[in-house]
Amino acid sequence: LIDKNDSYLETSASAMFVFGLARGVNRGWIDQDFSYVADIGWDGVLENIDEEGNVKNICVGTGIMPALSFYYKRPVESNIPMGEGPVLRAGVEILQMEKYHELPARAKYDRIIKEAKEKMNQKINNLKYL
Repeated sequence: LIDKNDSYLETSASAMFVFGLARGVNRGWIDQDFSYVADIGWDGVLENIDEEGNVKNICVGTGIMPALSFYYKRPVESNIPMGEGPVLRAGVEILQMEKYHELPARAKYDRIIKEAKEKMNQKINNLKYL
């Protein structure tokens, strides 16, 4: 439920949006500045893939139902093929986007800051074990 803040996050639907944005940038259908949005969305998708490559939080098959309450109660599982496909397609488009398109300045800045924070946290964690 994309317009309901109290609904759960679902990985494959997020991947579909990322795919659409990245494909649009790659094909020149939308402005290259949208690569920043696709990149942020991809970071969210990656948060739902564990170290072993399992894709988490995929909603099981869902048809059109008459009540919103039905959608709130749909179970989520890991590694459902219908959810893994969109994740793979989004990943391919993101790789192509990063290979062939210059990221906007804001995206570059955010990535540099994110990497710097990660390195700093690693150094802090290493100090804890000395």
